[in-house]
Amino acid sequence: SADPTLPPGNKWTYSLAAGLNGKTGNSEAVALDGLADATLAGPSLTLKFYGRGNYSRTDGVESENSLFGGVDYERIFREIHSWYVRDEAMQDQVRQVRLRNTAATGYGYYFFHDPDKLVLRLRGGLAHVYERQGGEHTQDLSSASLDFGLHFMKKFDKGVVWTTDLSYQPSFEDYNRYYFFHETTLGIPF
Repeated sequence: SADPTLPPGNKWTYSLAAGLNGKTGNSEAVALDGLADATLAGPSLTLKFYGRGNYSRTDGVESENSLFGGVDYERIFREIHSWYVRDEAMQDQVRQVRLRNTAATGYGYYFFHDPDKLVLRLRGGLAHVYERQGGEHTQDLSSASLDFGLHFMKKFDKGVVWTTDLSYQPSFEDYNRYYFFHETTLGIPF
């Protein structure tokens, strides 16, 4: 039955994923990945909480050790237009990033918007990025930037879901300083 505390047509969904990859031979490597999210979706809004962790070691040397999490709120109006607000935080011990926080807001446009089959959305807006770098010399960086994002989701038979997210954030102060993120997942239900 429907949750009486939620507006009609809205529901929570949850996902949890984990990966383990290893190899041995000329070199030895192990990689662990984890991903979790909780999403409240309805006809005119989406609220998503998400987190991810990555760890890898190659020939006894740590090559990745990062945590990433955030919240994304989107309000849809006129069926294909939206506005969004999001905040993300990450930590990367290998790259000596103690904290990187991105707060962004802007406009979204849906080329396709059928959450049961196909979604293609483009976003553009403004962001503020704060970064505290560690290591020998601690350094704080803070800058305004542009915020671009592309989201693609395709649902296949038997609950298989392909999702790709791209985001690009060039700094206003120096366009050679930017953040680019790409994630593609293929979800197969058990």
